[in-house]
Amino acid sequence: MRELVRRLEGLRFGVAARALGVVLPLVLALAPGGGLAAQAPPTTAAAVAAYRAGDYAAAESVFAALYAASGDRRFLQARGNCLYRLGDLPRALWAYESARLGRPRDPELLSNVRLVRRRLELDDGGTGFGAELLALRERLTPVERLLAGALLMLVAAGGLLAGWRRSGWRWVGALALLPAAVVAIDLVWLEPQRPPRAIALQRLSLLSEPRAGLEPVAVVRAGVEVDLLGGAEGAFVRIAAGDRSGYAPRSAIAVVD
Repeated sequence: MRELVRRLEGLRFGVAARALGVVLPLVLALAPGGGLAAQAPPTTAAAVAAYRAGDYAAAESVFAALYAASGDRRFLQARGNCLYRLGDLPRALWAYESARLGRPRDPELLSNVRLVRRRLELDDGGTGFGAELLALRERLTPVERLLAGALLMLVAAGGLLAGWRRSGWRWVGALALLPAAVVAIDLVWLEPQRPPRAIALQRLSLLSEPRAGLEPVAVVRAGVEVDLLGGAEGAFVRIAAGDRSGYAPRSAIAVVD
């Protein structure tokens, strides 16, 4: 093929040039491994058709490609549905939790999360004032929390500035100042210090050092949410589960992002 191209390029312009424009694409198309036809991009219709046909593995693969191309977290939710059908509950929980970062109030998604957690026999996050605050925080996206904090700050500033004439406005400003400060502290100080979350894809044996063959210092059930301490590179990563920490294989966890 290269010899043919070399000879064609040596011909004069005119008819030979037109021949080059016809023959060269044909040669490249017919050459082994040189086909010019691009692979058709994945489509939502293809993924839905595979899902309805019961080919959940193929549907999950297409939904993964669609999410990588678009960033639309609805495709993560669809991946979770496929993984649930395949019986991979820990990875389905990871997909749902990742989708929840962009769709924190979607009722169907929240119902799926509860269902998978119940199937994995995981707790629901506990009760009490702290748990309720955490649940409220998780129902807002980071952008929504930022806007809520800015709005509360604006109301607090307006109320305190106008309060020199009316005491009622001072109360409004003072009441808005407290949640505004909580949101600001969470966004500015606490959020950057929070470690990335991850889901245990299988039963984890936490090791005291990043190498195999050691006695585990703790055991983590599949589906449990853990904190990723340090980087996510390498064969082993350091994680924390409750009050215990140790090293686990990187392939055994999936970071929620």
